[in-house]
Order: sequence, then structure tokens, then C-alpha cells
Amino acid sequence: MSKPKTLPDSATDSTITSLSELVRAIPAAKLAEHVEEQVGILEGANVDLDEAAAYYSSLLHDREAFQKLGANYDEPTAEDTMRLRLVALYSIGLKHFSPNG
Repeated sequence: MSKPKTLPDSATDSTITSLSELVRAIPAAKLAEHVEEQVGILEGANVDLDEAAAYYSSLLHDREAFQKLGANYDEPTAEDTMRLRLVALYSIGLKHFSPNG
């Protein structure tokens, strides 16, 4: 049984690597603000946040995603999971706001 596809077709592996680098560079104290901002943008555009939640859920089981963020898969911190959540929100935003999305 295959998982439903939640990653946008236009988001290549290099896009996700770039997003991970962007998110990794955000200071921990600013993560919550960035998450709230992205949620507001997506909700304002009537984007179904269930997609972001599904993608975030899949990232929680993805060792490579943790590695790209410099996070510890075996013992993730609250900051690590917040960074994963932000990657998911940005990814879903790319899907809905890019010309190919």
C-alpha cells in the first residue's frame, strides 16, 4: 500500500535541501514566528493545511530529513520538530503558489 503523495511535483530533492538549509539558518527563538506566519499565509489563501500535516507526519519518520536539518532523529528536540513543521509548511506553500503547482 503506497502513501498518498503530499510533496509537490515541482519540489525536487534540491528544493527540499534548499528549504532545509533555509530553515536550519533561522534562529531557534524565531521559529514559532515563522510557523505562525506560514500558517497565516496558507490559511489566508485557503490552502488545506491537512496536506502540510500529512507531509510533516511523513517527515517525522524520515532520517534524511532530520539529517538535512542537522537534527537528531533518535532524540529530536522541540526545536527539531518545529524546524520539520516549517519545512512542511514551506513545501506545501511551494505546491500551491508556484506556477507549476
